[in-house]
Amino acid sequence: MAATEFVITRLFKAPLARIWQHWTDAGLMAQWFGPKGVTTTVKTLDLRPGGIMHARMDQPGGGRMWVKFAYREVVEPSRLVWEHSFADEQANIVPSPFGGSWPLRILSTVTFAEE
Repeated sequence: MAATEFVITRLFKAPLARIWQHWTDAGLMAQWFGPKGVTTTVKTLDLRPGGIMHARMDQPGGGRMWVKFAYREVVEPSRLVWEHSFADEQANIVPSPFGGSWPLRILSTVTFAEE
């Protein structure tokens, strides 16, 4: 299967340093990360190449999902690159809870720039 690129652009009326902080501080990331309605708890955030972010997302109906980022690049304050996966409680990569052909790993790149 050929690689597919999916691009999202967002503009925020906030200083670059604040946006970076919301992506790199566990407490702040827990406030916004995950699907609408979930409560996210970041268990680990080791922000360095080779480090991981591991979080639990509790759904309103009682379901639970885990996610893992395996960081490849961390360039403050302009770029984060990671492999994004579903995980178990021990941060082992697991198949998507949604079933189907969801890949085990998705390469994600976020770039930050002043507008």
